[in-house]
Amino acid sequence: MTFRRILVAVDDSVVAAIAFDTGVALARALQAELALVHVVDPAAAAVGVDLPSTLALEPITRVEAERMLAVFAARAALTPAPREFVRVGRPAAEIVAVANEWPADLVVIGSHSKGVIRRALLGSAAAGVVAHARCPVLVVPPSP
Repeated sequence: MTFRRILVAVDDSVVAAIAFDTGVALARALQAELALVHVVDPAAAAVGVDLPSTLALEPITRVEAERMLAVFAARAALTPAPREFVRVGRPAAEIVAVANEWPADLVVIGSHSKGVIRRALLGSAAAGVVAHARCPVLVVPPSP
């Protein structure tokens, strides 16, 4: 199996930064294209917030996501520069959709250690991507 297109899911967490570093190292070693995806999750923003407020915050969150991806892309220092995808929706479903549309040969995603209640409410993006992706998925754990 050849990994020519690597998609890395990122957010503003430490484990996402570790997954990003792993994805960049793989892209360099394999001379593969790199793409980055961040999913703005309205359900996560809505926990404890009324719906109209959540909808009003979405454009700001999207702009912040675009800025974050630009920082990650610059940090990668790859040629060509990584593609950047910002999606709105359920993280696992949107990451899988980007992996299919781009199309990726490998998805790299960090594994957050979330509490049981938060996982039940919001789901696990890494578990959802592993369950539904058509390509291999590398789940990067938080560093010890």
